[in-house]
Amino acid sequence: MLEEEIRQEDIIGLRVLYDLTAIVIVALTYPITTTVLPVFTGFIGVVARLSYWGMIIVFSVNAIRYNTSPQGSGYVSYAVASAATLFTSYVVLGGFMSGLGRSPYQFTASVLVFDILQTAISVLGIELLRYYIIARMAQGGYPGLGLVVAALATASYRLTPLKLATMSLSAPLETMSALSYFVSEFALGLFSGLLMLSTNTPIMGLAFTATYRLLYRLTPFLPDLLWYENLFLTLVLVLVLYSVTVYALSPPGAGKGTSVTYMFPVLAIALAVWLSQGVLGVYLFAITSTSMTPSLNVGDLVIVVKAEPSTIRVGDVVVYKNTEGTMVAHRVVDIVVGGKKTYFITKGDAVASPDPDPVPPGAIAGKVVYKLPKLGWVSIMFRRAVAYVAQAYK
Repeated sequence: MLEEEIRQEDIIGLRVLYDLTAIVIVALTYPITTTVLPVFTGFIGVVARLSYWGMIIVFSVNAIRYNTSPQGSGYVSYAVASAATLFTSYVVLGGFMSGLGRSPYQFTASVLVFDILQTAISVLGIELLRYYIIARMAQGGYPGLGLVVAALATASYRLTPLKLATMSLSAPLETMSALSYFVSEFALGLFSGLLMLSTNTPIMGLAFTATYRLLYRLTPFLPDLLWYENLFLTLVLVLVLYSVTVYALSPPGAGKGTSVTYMFPVLAIALAVWLSQGVLGVYLFAITSTSMTPSLNVGDLVIVVKAEPSTIRVGDVVVYKNTEGTMVAHRVVDIVVGGKKTYFITKGDAVASPDPDPVPPGAIAGKVVYKLPKLGWVSIMFRRAVAYVAQAYK
């Protein structure tokens, strides 16, 4: 009896040690991969990266073997098909949106071999570590939280020190651009984690991520997407794939199903609300009138960046609140300075005369910087539905 108690204490102690080591690895991997490893170049750099990820693989394999019980190989063909479908849809739809351009990667034999080797080793290390985090937190009864924690940990590597240096409240576009790739990586990580959690094996996530990364690396032509186009397209495609997978691979256990099934839709809604509220000075605004045609048409979605009045020039399209309390997107046609006050004269491109009321600086929400054609119809239809329901139940 005493021997069994001592053995149980040893097992608990080893599990705590593995968990603490995993936390240390997650904490150190960001500075090491983004700051230390880039110092080494050429063959030494390749060896350094392979050695580092190799150590993580050795740790993860032993930690998984000791602390978890993977069951079978899962539906590897489904994971590979999911990655191929996601990538093909990304290239085709992205190409229609903005055209295709040459891949930034080199395709010489030596570079390909080294890049594929590094990609394979890093994916193996990241995905095994992801599975360990998810499996351990699922054992504690928090599978959904495990998905989020693992996805955050692995997506953080996309926010390099250079990208972090460009992020500030005074530079909203640069900040959103850096965050967009982090969010895209986070979405892919959530889906990889869902595959692992649904089948209780790391092989599913490995098959999905490795296939997607290799297709991205080996394809000579990729879409010329801007940051907001990449973010939108990736989130939509992963959301669709996530929803299909929830029903195709039903996670075992009622607890897992309830926490995982609605996670990605909730996160997508949270992101939409986040952007609509102007976090970091960036807003989304749907065009609902014809006053700016043909520049902006009904149903277009525009990205609005908060701007200081001194940076607004004649010709800029601004979004402002008029005297009736309605948000309007019109072009600045004149700037009137009288005493210590400045007013902006605005006009719709399709309207013959300027707006009757000058716009004070405090009424301006920001400048329109990008247009997403037709995407605003989602917001318009939602508002109309809400208004209809409210009117029906008065």
